[in-house]
Amino acid sequence: MAAGAFGQRVTLVFSGEGLALLTSEPVRHESLHRLLASLPYYEIDRVYALTPHNEAPSYRDDLAVLPMSQSEWSAAEAAADIVVNY
Repeated sequence: MAAGAFGQRVTLVFSGEGLALLTSEPVRHESLHRLLASLPYYEIDRVYALTPHNEAPSYRDDLAVLPMSQSEWSAAEAAADIVVNY
């Protein structure tokens, strides 16, 4: 979020257990779920969900959540200057 606040281009990709943060009602990590709602204030207007192509889960409505395939992720990762994994 800090990088977005300073004009850096940020791409957030959620996968695995992190996808739970993109649901409308979190099962855990409620404070982080609420914090993600502030992403547009940091000029991060969309996030990506790395999901298998046959899944179409329902996501929260306060963020633009776009699907991303494994090949799209690989291309984004290769093109990035910095990649941080949590």
